Amino acid sequence: MAKNWKLIHIKSKQHGEDGTSPKLPTCEQLEYGELAINYGDGIETIAIRNEKDEIVKFIPEHKVKEYIDKRFAELMKQMQTAEIVPEDNSIDSGEY
Repeated sequence: MAKNWKLIHIKSKQHGEDGTSPKLPTCEQLEYGELAINYGDGIETIAIRNEKDEIVKFIPEHKVKEYIDKRFAELMKQMQTAEIVPEDNSIDSGEY
């Protein structure tokens, strides 16, 4: 009979300290090649430990798009509210 294997990953549904990002494991909690999964609604993330002992997170594509759209809107707002002085290319003939 074939054996059914089950992979169990480190998992959490908790938010990080800032309350908006996912809680990530520390290097001490994660072995090389092991996956950590945060399955919290809106903070879904997979994380790994790289060879530099850094935790690297992977987020869903729609979250990347949301982030880019938000940053673009912020940049456009900054550009609209910035004081832009047009270059004056006129020639002052002065007084005679």
